[in-house]
Amino acid sequence: MDTLCTRHNAQATMKACSAYVEWYDPQPMLAREYLLRVYFEEGEVEMYDVKSRRTFLKLSPLPASIKKDDLYPGNEIVLHSRTLKIIRYADLATEKILTKALERSTCILTHNCLKNGELGSAISVIEGTGLKIIKLKMVAFTDIEASECSSLLREDSQMVALLRLSKCVAVTVLGVDALDALKQVCNEINESLGRDSVDNFAVAAPDTSAATNLDEFAFGHSRRLSHWPTTQYGPHSTCCIIRPHALVSNTLGAILSHIEAPKIYEISAMAFFRLDIPSASEFLEVYEGVVPGFGASVKQLSSGPCCALEVRAVGAVSKFRETAGPWDVNFAREIQPKTIRAIFGIDGVKNAVHCTDLAEDSERELRYLFDMMNPC
Repeated sequence: MDTLCTRHNAQATMKACSAYVEWYDPQPMLAREYLLRVYFEEGEVEMYDVKSRRTFLKLSPLPASIKKDDLYPGNEIVLHSRTLKIIRYADLATEKILTKALERSTCILTHNCLKNGELGSAISVIEGTGLKIIKLKMVAFTDIEASECSSLLREDSQMVALLRLSKCVAVTVLGVDALDALKQVCNEINESLGRDSVDNFAVAAPDTSAATNLDEFAFGHSRRLSHWPTTQYGPHSTCCIIRPHALVSNTLGAILSHIEAPKIYEISAMAFFRLDIPSASEFLEVYEGVVPGFGASVKQLSSGPCCALEVRAVGAVSKFRETAGPWDVNFAREIQPKTIRAIFGIDGVKNAVHCTDLAEDSERELRYLFDMMNPC
């Protein structure tokens, strides 16, 4: 089937980007393959069952959450509540269009970002460049791991000392000329946040090989970092999830800055996760019948990557609920206009963040994510 394939109708000629995708059907426990056609200019999408050669999804509106830079092999997208893994491009024309100058690269946001309450600021700089953050994970390196990471970054013993000092955050991005762009971004972060300091706040992979190896070192499944996850659990921890719509809107950094601003919280663990419908439903099951729009909330939480945090403070659950604000965004704007949901929320479903409601649920929620699931 043609990729930049042509559909003729009375109005116009439509051009599509096409890729083969896989959907895991939980009932028969089978992986099914489809041809996905996306008409970006017209904002429409359709799918064909490869095996039966029949239409699986008729031409329908394309969700706003699906962008051109989401369509690359190995990535997962959510279309009408189904998680589709992109296997390969359907033809050379699509590959040429969608891989045009797109690269991945990885950087380390060092302990200085966390110590100075500037993690959100650093991430906002990355978001502001047009680079898409596709992986993120808070890590703590052993001495050996710090040396290995420093070697990949082509840095000296000072970087080893900085990396083994405390936690840091690994970030992988996708974008046009991402390797050079991310190096420039890290220079900007160091200039704006470091001021007169000689310590690095951000360090990017110096070349393509280093970027690939650093990504595998931080996020690969071939090995597990010694101190992952960095969670502490216990009575002073609470769970926060920055919802998929907030990541799509590039407000991750701004929300983190809002959490850091009062200087009463420690972000002790952090990672991107992707929940499917069953896992999102299981995670939120204690809220069914308690919070309005439960089904819609499940769909939103499973609509793309989310960012989970362990946030610590004395009385963390109740304090962070105040920081997050009321579930209903309009109500939050009326009575607590400076809260996260009032500022970054859209409605009762897209309300920017989930946070633990009851203290007895915090460890269960944190362990569900950080112990039972793999980061993106």
